[in-house]
Amino acid sequence: MSLDSILSMSVDRILSLTALVLSATAILWNIYRDVLLKPRVKASGGVRAMFTPLADQPMMVVLIKAINFGPGDVVCTAIALKNSPLWRRVTHRTKMWTIVQTTPPTPHRLEVGDSVDFIIPYNAKSFLGEEFTHVGVLDSFGRHHWIPRRDARRARAQYQRDFPKRIDPAQR
Repeated sequence: MSLDSILSMSVDRILSLTALVLSATAILWNIYRDVLLKPRVKASGGVRAMFTPLADQPMMVVLIKAINFGPGDVVCTAIALKNSPLWRRVTHRTKMWTIVQTTPPTPHRLEVGDSVDFIIPYNAKSFLGEEFTHVGVLDSFGRHHWIPRRDARRARAQYQRDFPKRIDPAQR
């Protein structure tokens, strides 16, 4: 065997191995992208002032915003609440609720790059008066996308300032 034939065999093997690695990487990426990768949704929210042309003063509402970052479409099926302080998580007694009356109504389909603003009335009977630790959007894959806890705490603090609890004399 000459030196030229040995070098050509090693170059052939290197090219074959490189092609094999690239093909395997492409196949694994396609499986991951098509089967495992689900759309990412980012949620945010809080108490906001909404201006309407018919009203002379802004109307206060609870606004939950969801943005679809892709790679595919997603359906926002509900607004969810969760009460799970540490002791509830340890004892597996977390409580969950869903909010039914929103504008626009759920379910709501989001394409990649789209967003939706769920508007919930802000009044003394609002869900902000309940005990909860998380609030967010439930998607069609059964995943919860919680707003940042800081935003939920701020909304709850504003609710407690706007609607202080009054002690009913009949309950004493």
